[in-house]
Amino acid sequence: MLSRFRFHAAILFALLSFCVPPAHGQASDEDTDSDEKPARLFQMGQDAHEAGDLQRAIELYERAIKLEPEFPEAEYQRASALVSLNRLPEAEKGFLRAAELQPEWSLPYLALGKLYLRLERLSDAEEKLVRSYELDGKNKAALIALS
Repeated sequence: MLSRFRFHAAILFALLSFCVPPAHGQASDEDTDSDEKPARLFQMGQDAHEAGDLQRAIELYERAIKLEPEFPEAEYQRASALVSLNRLPEAEKGFLRAAELQPEWSLPYLALGKLYLRLERLSDAEEKLVRSYELDGKNKAALIALS
């Protein structure tokens, strides 16, 4: 009787070991494992950005970009945070990179146009704002900035 019990227990244990997924430790936001998901880092950056923690947002966007170098949304958001910190040359590079990665996206051109207006680089501003409007004819912000 006891051996029959052990046999059934062994089969039950074997079946359960195949059905239960392996347990993984929960990663904290501070972990820098190479298997981090760029989209998750980007979302965490968005959350920090929205909360006003711009330096943290930039760090998270940069980690996402490091893992996925062709991530135009992260480049754009990183550059937007840099503008807020008045780090304009770095922001310009980020917006240019976002436009390079996704040339049919109007937002990086709009952001560049506004940045160039701020820097009083009027011909550059006009070029980028026109491009933004060409890409999105409903882009009232580009039209307003052009005027």
